[in-house]
Amino acid sequence: MTTEPLVTVVTPTHNRIEMLAETVASVRAQSFADWEYIVVDDGSDDGTWSWLQAQAAGENRLRALRLDESQERAAARNAGLKAARGRHILFLDDDDQLPPQAIGRHLAALETYPHAIASVGGHLAFDLHGGRRSHRSVRRTRLLHVWEQVLFGWVPVCGQWLFRTGDLRALGGWDGAHIPIEDHVLLLALSRRGPVAVLPDLVLHYRAHPGQWRPADLDERMDRVRREALQTLPETEQAAARRILAARSEYNLGLKYYWEAAGWRAGVHFFRSAARKPSLLQSPVSARMILPPLLKSLSGRYGMRLGGWLRRTGGGRIESSVRVVRQEEE
Repeated sequence: MTTEPLVTVVTPTHNRIEMLAETVASVRAQSFADWEYIVVDDGSDDGTWSWLQAQAAGENRLRALRLDESQERAAARNAGLKAARGRHILFLDDDDQLPPQAIGRHLAALETYPHAIASVGGHLAFDLHGGRRSHRSVRRTRLLHVWEQVLFGWVPVCGQWLFRTGDLRALGGWDGAHIPIEDHVLLLALSRRGPVAVLPDLVLHYRAHPGQWRPADLDERMDRVRREALQTLPETEQAAARRILAARSEYNLGLKYYWEAAGWRAGVHFFRSAARKPSLLQSPVSARMILPPLLKSLSGRYGMRLGGWLRRTGGGRIESSVRVVRQEEE
């Protein structure tokens, strides 16, 4: 490994030693070798720190840091960001895992698109009961400006991203005042800086489990930070951004009726969402949030069959936009 590794992986952890062991093993199994791994113990009291010290003693690429008192994951991530030596950085939560090719796929995309500010791939969600579902945003690697899509509600979890370390430091890292939606706050700011390489590859294994926490007012919090982001825009861009927020409101109503099995009502709101900001349908990212539930809602049984055909042929790789929205901040 070079003196300054190409990639730093940072994992904040708190009292999840069993899942953390699997997370660490997945980083060690990467096919790309020029990495360092910083695990930040956020005041654990379950033996995590002793275990980490033993792991670091046997692996010169692994460094263990400790916060004596728990300060939440944003502070732990920022401690890792401060200590990172890599030109690129990936934040991997302590309950998730990287597939063996993940870092290599990210770096290949950034080499292809040197002006990209970051790369982001798909994920495979899995649960304790053996359920598995893949989520992709594109069929081939694309260089996309994604700020409108992030404002609309596309928020891949942090482990799906490889960032350029300097960009994150320039933004000041993660904002602890916005837990648990600090990912969304960061992406709203970062995606204004330039295009992103969006990969079809599954670069994260995302674990769904009972220990994940979501506040009851999550949607209200996210709407608030979106409105705050709008206020930072030049006046010439604010009207278009307001249309995106209006499209988001219609989309949320569509989801509500979708889950109530009120198909035509859902479809009307999905259609209105697209009509509020037609450019959302020009991006593969937001189009695949809107079109599959729209077709299913308006077409009934035929739409369900069409959605299945799209998935089988690769035309609808984000399986269900409703599931994506439900997972966007976990």
